[in-house]
Amino acid sequence: MSTLTRQLTFAPLFFVIVANVIGTGIFTTSGFVLADVGDGTTMLLCWLVGGLLALGGSLCYAELGAMFPMAGGDYVFVRESFGQRLAFLSGWISLWVGFSAPIAASGIAFGSYLNRGLPPDLRGALSPTALAVVAIAGLTAVHLRGVAFGVRVQGLLSFLKIFVILVFIVAGFAFGEGSFGHFSRPGSPSSVLSGGFATSLIFISFAYSGWNAAAYLGGEVREPGKTYRSRSSWGPRSWSSSISRSTRALSTPFPRQR
Repeated sequence: MSTLTRQLTFAPLFFVIVANVIGTGIFTTSGFVLADVGDGTTMLLCWLVGGLLALGGSLCYAELGAMFPMAGGDYVFVRESFGQRLAFLSGWISLWVGFSAPIAASGIAFGSYLNRGLPPDLRGALSPTALAVVAIAGLTAVHLRGVAFGVRVQGLLSFLKIFVILVFIVAGFAFGEGSFGHFSRPGSPSSVLSGGFATSLIFISFAYSGWNAAAYLGGEVREPGKTYRSRSSWGPRSWSSSISRSTRALSTPFPRQR
């Protein structure tokens, strides 16, 4: 039986979480949330609530990862807590729903956005689905080359993603022609208890999904007790801040359209 090499430190785990969380959800869910809750202040509050839920889950998973430093994440935690049968079911659910569906959704979103930027004569030849398949296959090939190479590529892509989002934030505040008055009206308590707020949390939970990604790498983490507890708060704090600022920057220039 092969043994995984413990070579991952804090930085790779940090970038894994950032790469999993900061993605299509930031740019595709804010419009749905604003339509449901009705104002920018309540929308930001909804993002805050979702971030706190993800932070709580991350802190719990940090302790579980330190207690059970093995590869498998949810499967290992369920197996140690409730037994092999429930862990088996959890593993299959993760395989077919927890991982495959989000990967397909992200791939389709990537293919759709990229297809719109292609020259008109190539849009018909390369469908969003084909572009999604190529992207998923390419990233799979990257990780098949080994952990070290995959970590470098993951770090580079995460850095570029953060850089682009920072550019969006700065450009939105510096060159946007909107008004902060869109966020001046305080959200009413009734809006927080409304069905729209609850529905929006579903979209936001999708956007925050991936906060537990580092738990699946427990068998490859160096000093898992120290490393997991270090990343448990820094990861959620960083991407929560990025999400809230980018959402506000992208929403400020535009009044709500009914």
